[in-house]
Amino acid sequence: MGKKNSKKIIFLVLIIIVVFIFVKNLVTSYFFQKKDRINFVIYDKEPIFYSIGIKDKIHYRLKFYPDYVMVVPGGYGNYRIGALGKLINLEKNPDLFKKTFSLSTLSFTDNYFYKESQEIYYGSVNKNNFSNLLKLFTYSTNLNFFNRVYIYWQLISKKEQDYSDLELGSKKKFARLYSGYFFQKMYRDEKKNIQIIYYKNYDTANEISNIIEGNGIRVVDISENKIEKGKCRVIEESNKFSNSSKKLAEFFSCDLKKGQTETSDIIMILGDLEKSWEVK
Repeated sequence: MGKKNSKKIIFLVLIIIVVFIFVKNLVTSYFFQKKDRINFVIYDKEPIFYSIGIKDKIHYRLKFYPDYVMVVPGGYGNYRIGALGKLINLEKNPDLFKKTFSLSTLSFTDNYFYKESQEIYYGSVNKNNFSNLLKLFTYSTNLNFFNRVYIYWQLISKKEQDYSDLELGSKKKFARLYSGYFFQKMYRDEKKNIQIIYYKNYDTANEISNIIEGNGIRVVDISENKIEKGKCRVIEESNKFSNSSKKLAEFFSCDLKKGQTETSDIIMILGDLEKSWEVK
């Protein structure tokens, strides 16, 4: 085989790989997924949490300020939100954005945008305008290109009056006022209930329970079991996994398994989540 033919074959293979990756990212993007609601945060000096109702057209927005204190899961304890970016930069663990804002808003905050910087921000409540949407393309994120475009399209198509701006207060006050605001209808319609099994940290199990219930999945029991360690597992006794169990496994990075359940439809054994989601 001549050199020219070899180069053509290599070039063709590369084109096929690029097209395959392109198509795969597109068909698995939000453009083709059936989502009830998308929750995400744009983190910079004044972070903004968005909850966009794809089906019910009800949209929420919550603006934070640098001196606001949040619990950072993973054993970090209470942290000023203005210092969160530096912590994440030093720890090289941007997934802490997802965990911290999920814990604070009692939602599955799947997505985040952030400026890679060790800058620490200071300041109290600020009434400035909301975020420049070009940040969706210039900031780092856990989203692929198509999902960046989808979220940008969702935001530029909204008017100010389309949003309900929520009040930022203490965690207890927020839970009392807004728990369940960001639930996913598909999980509530399935009416699955879940038992959470923890090894030693009830507080962490309870906080994870609050996030799960805030998304429309009912937690019926939180139990201690000194034997259950290892990798987090989501177990469901069903021929076909429900959307609820698949989401729990995906969001918390757990193994999804079939098995017997007794007091609930789904069992979630926390295992190593107790450390990565530890609250103090």
